[in-house]
Amino acid sequence: MTDEKGYIQFECVWDYVERVDYDGLTELIQWRRILHDERLMGVDANGVGYGNLSERIDNTDTFVITSTQTGHIRDLDASHFAIVTDNDVRANRIACSGAIRASSESLSHAILYRADNRIGAVVHVHAGETWRRLLGKAPTTGSHAEAGTVAMANEIERLAESIDLGKPTVLVMGGHTDGLLSFGRTISEAASVILRACGRSVPKESASLPAYDG
Repeated sequence: MTDEKGYIQFECVWDYVERVDYDGLTELIQWRRILHDERLMGVDANGVGYGNLSERIDNTDTFVITSTQTGHIRDLDASHFAIVTDNDVRANRIACSGAIRASSESLSHAILYRADNRIGAVVHVHAGETWRRLLGKAPTTGSHAEAGTVAMANEIERLAESIDLGKPTVLVMGGHTDGLLSFGRTISEAASVILRACGRSVPKESASLPAYDG
């Protein structure tokens, strides 16, 4: 599979379906729109897409995630998501279904879901100012690990061994300039903690969630 920059990231076994079927898709779409409007997801000046979000399905390691090359679209629908049905981080391989292949960051999401079953959602954004402020202060992956690679997944796994995975948290992707990851029990938790870390307001219905203290 190629990422938005055009180079191979992982092997993807892709099953085409016109639209994914997932009950929680409406909430994912709403949070993705919020993050897109805050420019934490979207496309950069060179037209390269960035940012993605996912949610665990039931109590399995299967998850639904935004598809690759959808950063330019504000309002997503069921054709803009993929379900990752299987993954093998060490073999650099995923299996997914959807109208478009899963995001090139799928391995990073997968390793978090495998690390702790309390993690129900993962968000990846770009925020340069916040990235520079938290680099080396919040949990940070090694600078050698590039986005969407096995090395990045291994670094996330290393961090996961030393932090409380039951608490909404922000991780800094040290080898992926501007890249931040957050996770929580729900998409509301994962998205809200990243919004607060980036100094953005959180929708009123999520105002009771804990502030980011990293």
